[in-house]
Amino acid sequence: MGKPILMDDLRTMVARMMVDAEDLLWGQLMFKEGDNERFVIPLAGIEDDLTQTRRGQSFIYRNGLAGKEVEMLKDLVASSRKADLLDQTGEWKWAGIRKYLKLVRKFEEFLLLLAHITGGQPSRGEEITGLRLINGINRDCNIFIIDSEVVLVTQYHKSLAHFDSPKVIPRFLPGRIRQLFVMYMIYIRPLTDRWEADNKKHARDRGASRADFEDGEDDHDESEQYEVPDDLAASHTG
Repeated sequence: MGKPILMDDLRTMVARMMVDAEDLLWGQLMFKEGDNERFVIPLAGIEDDLTQTRRGQSFIYRNGLAGKEVEMLKDLVASSRKADLLDQTGEWKWAGIRKYLKLVRKFEEFLLLLAHITGGQPSRGEEITGLRLINGINRDCNIFIIDSEVVLVTQYHKSLAHFDSPKVIPRFLPGRIRQLFVMYMIYIRPLTDRWEADNKKHARDRGASRADFEDGEDDHDESEQYEVPDDLAASHTG
């Protein structure tokens, strides 16, 4: 029959992943240093509009939270890790950025698992992995802030055959996990998006087929979106 999994073991696994995700965020992804390096985003002061469908919009742009990658870059320049990502002339060290992006991917895997396990009834894989952070051309944002709660809204398309419309399912994240999501959306993702946009432009300008931070190892098979989180979860069970 197999070995039973106790609820205490599941709780321990989630607690360990949450601590490891927080340590990864503040210890390696953020560049703030000193006694006040960790802080909390005051979600109570954030207003969101679930009816807003304008392309490129999310709660970030309606609450003065856009452009935090500039703060990240200032923190980097003032930190002891400056030499890891910038050379003496102020140019990016793309080998260092590749290492940073791999840490970001690991953090994203933590977010995926924590949301999948703690956000109520687990959704199907293609639903939770298809979340959008901002409104797109054909699909709207899936992540909202409602009364200080971070809500993931997914659609269950199998209901189309019966009701001629998808079933909309909201999932509410626990306090510490919602902070991880918001920090990622406000600080980490804008920085990595800026690196990607800038470097792809530089690659085009010099006629290169691949950006400097792409080394061929970052191409992932679609099936890995399930295999990697499985390995991560297994490493956090006793």
